[in-house]
Amino acid sequence: MNAFYTKPSLLDFSSAHEPSEQDFNINIWGPIIEAIFSNNIVQVKRLGVIINKGFIDIMNIKVGRKATTTKVKDDHLKLLLEAKTIIQKAISSFSFIYPPSFIITSFHICGIKGDLLQTSLDSPSNFTTERTSKRVRIPLSPNHSDELALLLQQLMMYKDKVENMATLLKEEVNKALDRRSSFDPILSPSYKKNLRSHHNWLNKKNNT
Repeated sequence: MNAFYTKPSLLDFSSAHEPSEQDFNINIWGPIIEAIFSNNIVQVKRLGVIINKGFIDIMNIKVGRKATTTKVKDDHLKLLLEAKTIIQKAISSFSFIYPPSFIITSFHICGIKGDLLQTSLDSPSNFTTERTSKRVRIPLSPNHSDELALLLQQLMMYKDKVENMATLLKEEVNKALDRRSSFDPILSPSYKKNLRSHHNWLNKKNNT
């Protein structure tokens, strides 16, 4: 909410100055995203989590300035393709985890509005994406309490979904490590052979 008080012109669209994409990214949405993911296991600056000293993407964000029809479609497509790639990489790295468990939440932002999208691989040939809430919108005034309450509720839901994904990955990897021989290297090739593998999900022709 600092933007309301320190840089009110950013939310005054009747002024001569039109906020740039960088204004929205650095001064408005950037601080919001960093604030909701502070002090937890999610590395917000890289949009993922560290597991066994390796970095794993678990979410993606796209920030734009104007919500034109063409830009919305283009950015939506980019986010969905990125989400699909994130899931495929996760399955490749952790093939012992049931693939539909990998649920990627994308945040598509245009100006002061945004959509929360959720992508998953429900079967070897079927990626699905759905909107998880009403359109996110920053109220134009701190006095709009109902709109502000809805915004905070949506951001907390987004936070929970991303953190749940991070927690699931860590817990599943820890379970696998607990089952290994204490003399084996961590998730060594020989040990992985004894785990259930879902690599065959990557060999199918996938549709989005």
